[in-house]
Amino acid sequence: MDDAFPVFSVTLENEDMLRASYMPYLKHGGLFVATTQIKEIGERVQVKLSLLGSEPLDFTGTVAWVTPSGAQGNRPSGIGIHFEADRASEIKTQIEKALGNQIKSDSETDTI
Repeated sequence: MDDAFPVFSVTLENEDMLRASYMPYLKHGGLFVATTQIKEIGERVQVKLSLLGSEPLDFTGTVAWVTPSGAQGNRPSGIGIHFEADRASEIKTQIEKALGNQIKSDSETDTI
């Protein structure tokens, strides 16, 4: 990982947490990261993602949106990170494999 970008360590310990954070509808997929750190839309960040106890995935992405503290609907504050195209397929495959049938759930998420 390149130290030039802010790094977020994210641990998603179960399928519910992963499903609430995953954003398959972005062009290359993405992930919501709960944080109080202020980042700008378009800013590149690095993520060290631990999925359900597996080896961490390290990737770089771009901030797609910001959910501020006190957002409507009691949504957690954080940022939506859009996966970069070069690793998107690999990351999406690992996330969707970990989600199994949860990917089709209609439950509310922490994303848009």
